[in-house]
Amino acid sequence: MSEPDPHIPDGKTTIIAAYGLVSASIILCFIPITAFFMTGLILLPISLLVCWGLRLGKPHDSLIYNHMIYISRTIWMYSLLLSLTSSIAGFMVFRWADNSLLHDTINTIMGGQSYSHEELYGVLLDYARANLILMISAAMICIVPVVGYITYRLSRGLSRALKGYRLPRPQAWF
Repeated sequence: MSEPDPHIPDGKTTIIAAYGLVSASIILCFIPITAFFMTGLILLPISLLVCWGLRLGKPHDSLIYNHMIYISRTIWMYSLLLSLTSSIAGFMVFRWADNSLLHDTINTIMGGQSYSHEELYGVLLDYARANLILMISAAMICIVPVVGYITYRLSRGLSRALKGYRLPRPQAWF
């Protein structure tokens, strides 16, 4: 059996794997295929639990404890930021979207007329075209801060982990 490399800090491989798990879960959440998205959603709390479990029993000044706190804080803040920006984007669409096309369609259906699947799909496309700029703006407000935050935090933490360094303030949210 080979001896452990004295140049690799204790837990460095585990830390890199934890960053990989969180990164994979985030990437999967942005793939617009239900199976991938759901897998990412399931992996995110699992990665939070893994980070919590990995720091149990470790000294507070250890490399692994330091990075697991950092990753945990990153996941919590990512979730909070995503909830906040999604709420803002949803409010924007709710408040300023031109819903007249949908209202007309609903009133027609309530009057007894039916639409085929293709006709309803056409209504959906017309609605999207009428509100395209608003939807793009809402998506940017929702996605850009979240992706920027998670990219910054994970790349910063992984960079420090690859060098075997601790983070100066792992409890910081930003």
